[in-house]
Amino acid sequence: MASPPAGYNPEHLYAPHALPSELIVRTWRFGDRFWPAHTKAPKKLKEFFQEKKIAAELRASWPVMVAATNGRDGQEDIVWAQGLPAPAHLRPQPGDREAILLEENEIDEPDSFYAV
Repeated sequence: MASPPAGYNPEHLYAPHALPSELIVRTWRFGDRFWPAHTKAPKKLKEFFQEKKIAAELRASWPVMVAATNGRDGQEDIVWAQGLPAPAHLRPQPGDREAILLEENEIDEPDSFYAV
């Protein structure tokens, strides 16, 4: 992708061809790891919470999106987590003409879920 549309951070865009066909939205679980861009190893979400000083009561409901099938290590692959950029391997590459923006939106009824 040459340049993202105005108003979009390229770190929050995903390449459609790189995303798994099925995604699951759930809350954070102890031991969850994500793959920050430009790193050689995954990092625990707990470390992110500590760095950003996220209160424990907020962590319990922290949303993440995972691939419906487990990764090579048997763990769920975190595709998206609130407040984190897209992993480098899921971002649009030069020459890509399409991108997807994954974001959260608050709904009026907290006990209701909507599939898009």
